[in-house]
Amino acid sequence: MKYSSGLDGLRGISVVFVILYHYGYLRFGWIGVQMFFVLSGYLITNILLEDKKSDHYYYNFYSKRILRIFPLYFFYIMLLTILFAVVRQPDDYEGNIKWLITFTYNIKRMFFGEGVSLFFTHFWSLSVEEQFYLFWPFIVYKFSELRLKCILVLLLVGVPGLRYLLVEIASIWNNDSWWLGSLVYNSTFCQMDAFAVGAIIATIGVNNIHIRIKNIAYLTLAFLITGLTIAYCINGSSVIYSFSEKTQYLKPEYLVENGYMHVWFYSAINLLTGFMIMETLTNSRTIIDNKIMVYIGKISYGVYVYHLPLLWLVKRYVDFNTIKFNIIGSLLFVLYFVVVIGISALSYHFLEYRFLKLKKIIVKA
Repeated sequence: MKYSSGLDGLRGISVVFVILYHYGYLRFGWIGVQMFFVLSGYLITNILLEDKKSDHYYYNFYSKRILRIFPLYFFYIMLLTILFAVVRQPDDYEGNIKWLITFTYNIKRMFFGEGVSLFFTHFWSLSVEEQFYLFWPFIVYKFSELRLKCILVLLLVGVPGLRYLLVEIASIWNNDSWWLGSLVYNSTFCQMDAFAVGAIIATIGVNNIHIRIKNIAYLTLAFLITGLTIAYCINGSSVIYSFSEKTQYLKPEYLVENGYMHVWFYSAINLLTGFMIMETLTNSRTIIDNKIMVYIGKISYGVYVYHLPLLWLVKRYVDFNTIKFNIIGSLLFVLYFVVVIGISALSYHFLEYRFLKLKKIIVKA
């Protein structure tokens, strides 16, 4: 697949959104994870379609994924294990390690509580990605191009309905809106329309759907604004950003209680991300295709892994809630961000890239 620096730029934007969200500066910044899912759907499906006729289809795909995901992930798990053995931190390590090493941490969050550990709470999305890798290559290989397109359309239409049904059924046992929102957010199946949006772009082709996607994107944006307006009218200020502890905001766990946003808001974000991918692929230069964002996108895996444990260090030694929104907090954020990028860059060049170079040796023609 031809390299696109713009897609790395989009990755960079996505991971910056996530950092701003966890720092407390961008309350809808969690949509960066949704953007990652759509990007993954596009990139993975593109790779699979290109290799579909290869005799080493499965071997090549899983070899490349293992070389990309496992080294950093299990290096970090090893660091956690050493840290726990020495200083007994994180204190919930023992109750979560089996979920982490099996890439099922999202399931743990769905049914057994989210937990608050900044050491690994963000790994739920990596679990979703790995579970997607388990079955998607088989679907792409098994079905013809026409049937694959039909499956993708069914996912786009059906998954929002699945989110609705899941909440309606689960609320019979537990009507807590936070838990219901978390149930939807952490479910791989409830995130499948995000992967499907990216996969459709890969399957149909950029040139064939660019104009139509652009029109759909404008309609989606109008739909998103209208939906937020209606949700605000129904639920008041809970939809809009507020510093008050009594009001909520556009956080995935709260979407259930805000005008069925758990059904349609994900879809809107996914479609808009699809449009951004199309624009990136069809325009030689975009605002996100700059050296800084492209580089952040290149090292974004490490940025995602390291940013929360480093934030834990900040919160451990600083009265974070007091200074977060003043000039000291802003300067601290700049320092924190630079450290995250620096450590992630070292990780990429001295750990991750060494394994990525092995693709040329391990992958079969």
